[in-house]
Amino acid sequence: MARDIILQEAGNYEAPMYWKNRTKIGNEMLATLNSHMQKGGYANVTGFMLLKISMPNSYEQAIVDT
Repeated sequence: MARDIILQEAGNYEAPMYWKNRTKIGNEMLATLNSHMQKGGYANVTGFMLLKISMPNSYEQAIVDT
């Protein structure tokens, strides 16, 4: 359930935002995850860390080149 919520929420952001607003995105994902988990999973999410972001190789290379 949590994985699906995170993947759905991740689609709300464009790739450059993950480098510019990583903390904000992580906090928004935590809020969304907690909201959905309380309703459907009867769980309280107290923390979320956005550690790894996977992008297509061509996009990651373009960022490295920049």
